[in-house]
Amino acid sequence: MVLATLLLPLQAFVPCRPPSHGPLQQKRKWGCGHSSLGSPEVVVSASLEPSTTSRQDTVRERLAQEWELDCYSRPVIGEDGKKLWELMVCDSLGEFRAVEAMPSNMVNSRELRKLVEKIIEDAPVKPRVIRFFRNAMFNMVSLSLKDLKVRVVPSRSTNALFSWIDEREEEVYSKMPGYDSQMRDSNDVFGLREPEIMPDGLMGDKYAFMCLPASHFLDGEVNYDNSGISRLFALDKSIPRDKQVQGIVIYSPRAKSIAAWLASMELCFIKANFSKRIMVLEVGIDTQYLMATLNDVRRVEAQIFEKGKEELGGVHFLALQTDESSDGVEGFFLLRERKR
Repeated sequence: MVLATLLLPLQAFVPCRPPSHGPLQQKRKWGCGHSSLGSPEVVVSASLEPSTTSRQDTVRERLAQEWELDCYSRPVIGEDGKKLWELMVCDSLGEFRAVEAMPSNMVNSRELRKLVEKIIEDAPVKPRVIRFFRNAMFNMVSLSLKDLKVRVVPSRSTNALFSWIDEREEEVYSKMPGYDSQMRDSNDVFGLREPEIMPDGLMGDKYAFMCLPASHFLDGEVNYDNSGISRLFALDKSIPRDKQVQGIVIYSPRAKSIAAWLASMELCFIKANFSKRIMVLEVGIDTQYLMATLNDVRRVEAQIFEKGKEELGGVHFLALQTDESSDGVEGFFLLRERKR
């Protein structure tokens, strides 16, 4: 399956527009008012080639053992005048789901542990990892899951859970008496720090904007067999197939090592901060790294990147390749920035 298109170095940072059929290969002619860089015509193509051994079943088994948890109040006031509290747990496939209401006077680490233990006992597949994204609940969740024989990871890489929360807000909470839309989550739930300097080990040699048709994800052409070290999730099937999913590619001879490090750091999403004229890479529960600065050319292309993300509910991706002429990817992360 052909992955990418025109991949240019950081100095250009131009997006690509893949053709609708055939190898996704594209040309850009410089000059003629298209760019002030005066570079010659460049044509580069890359592909996601399937590995010789299928990893799909193995990865699905792994994701079924990776759980995502949220214990928090919902945008509903009950008849007693108190907020509705719920524990929501799902696997990273979004296939296993469990929800338990919690009386507001019983929201504590002991009660949470009891509920989680019950869900684990009843689940067909037991978890080996549980992720949670709320800073405000860090101490209670960490304490309640202590010594539970699972790895507890604070992380915003909880896309199956985010999708489920959004689904419940639209289909469940909004139809309940006492619903108040003003009580919905906002972006400040994460309590982010100021951007830090990117660790040397994560720095790529070059970066470029790129894009892929949504059909490649909807049809499973981008999958765990052909995307190296990766993390994927199911796109909303209502997304138009011809919509372009925006992304960024990092080139480096150490692409595989960078991909492994990003996976271990719980890569969440990438965003442009236009007021500070920077691209930011977000990891973990509250950490931001300065990925690149935005000059006037990059700023325009970053606006296209962000507009494309907004049109798809924050969905985008990060790919890693050894160089521009590489035929495969060493890492591929489908990402989502949850904006409220």
